[in-house]
Amino acid sequence: MRFGWAWFCPGQSSPFAREVEMNKLLALMCLGSGVTGCGYTDGGGGSRTLEVQARLEYRAHDNQTDIRIDVRKDGAVLDDANITITDGDTDKRFEIEQNNPGGEYRDDIDGYHRRVELRIESNSDELNAQLEGPGIHFVTAPANDTVVKRDDIGDSLEVEWETKDGMAAEEVDVRIHSTGYTKHITNWEDPGSADIPSGKIDEGDEETRVVRRNKVRLDGGTGSSSLEITYEARNSFLVQ
Repeated sequence: MRFGWAWFCPGQSSPFAREVEMNKLLALMCLGSGVTGCGYTDGGGGSRTLEVQARLEYRAHDNQTDIRIDVRKDGAVLDDANITITDGDTDKRFEIEQNNPGGEYRDDIDGYHRRVELRIESNSDELNAQLEGPGIHFVTAPANDTVVKRDDIGDSLEVEWETKDGMAAEEVDVRIHSTGYTKHITNWEDPGSADIPSGKIDEGDEETRVVRRNKVRLDGGTGSSSLEITYEARNSFLVQ
């Protein structure tokens, strides 16, 4: 989404920079109102008898979304609930089943589903909500399948990413595969770059993953009930 009135943001050197700042401002306005992804995201409602942790994790490299949903009532796992995820753009519905009694409800589906509606029903217990996830992004530096010289890194390596729609995500994780190091960015900052300490990067084959996340508190649930959508993009490179 692009906004023609981005010129209202003063003190920026380019129209694109002004637009990014305005999109961040809009995201902060959404955060202040308790709404992620203004217009679509809704904490929903329900019986307020279930504690739910629902995660949709998309991986761009294999075009797959992992769905993991934990449902509890009075502290115990709730078996045999009817759970559906509906794509808010296509109305395609996915029934999410429990693999084993006492376990999570799980599924793996093709593609990225940015807007989803969650619905859970079990006898008199029920919950519903909807969430708009982060936009598509790409890791732009280090570029994929390139060589990075250790001497060129200096004190830190700058990881950069570009968001297709310019909208900030609520949280960003920048991960280095070899060492397991993660830089966590919160509060809608989503700056498009992050400096990784050189000591957190090993020589040899390396991989960086940028994970952007939106989430919403489930008003129809109990405790810390939430629904989140993450989008992961990764690049591989060689450190010499």
